[in-house]
Parts: sequence; structure tokens; C-alpha cells
Amino acid sequence: MKLCTVRPGLPFPHTAQAIQVKRRRTDHRTGTTTIVTVYAITSLPPGRLTHAHLAALIRPLEHRGPTPHP
Repeated sequence: MKLCTVRPGLPFPHTAQAIQVKRRRTDHRTGTTTIVTVYAITSLPPGRLTHAHLAALIRPLEHRGPTPHP
């Protein structure tokens, strides 16, 4: 997981940090490994959450699909 501070001017006005998560999955039948990269943003300032806490928040979302936004 990579976590970085973002520059002002993004189309998401309250974004303070961006998160990149790479997930590796192996199909045990074929032995094929795929890597999926997922990005997330948060308005929390740097230092508010640790990498471990962010990982715990993201992990339950793995098995859900994208959430529609109103």
C-alpha cells in the first residue's frame, strides 16, 4: 500500500491523501497470477491514520463491488 499527500487543485476538493493498493490473486487451477491496482482518496490529513489502520478499513471492501455514488 502506498499513501501520499495530494496537491491542491484535484477535482475532489477535500482530498488530503491518495492511497494505492495492489492486490495479487492466483488462480490455483491454472497457476495464473493477476495484479489489480485500486486507488482511494481520503480527506483525513497525513498522520491521522497508520498504514495498518487504513488496511483494516480497506480489507472488508475487497469482496464488494464498486459503490454507486449519488
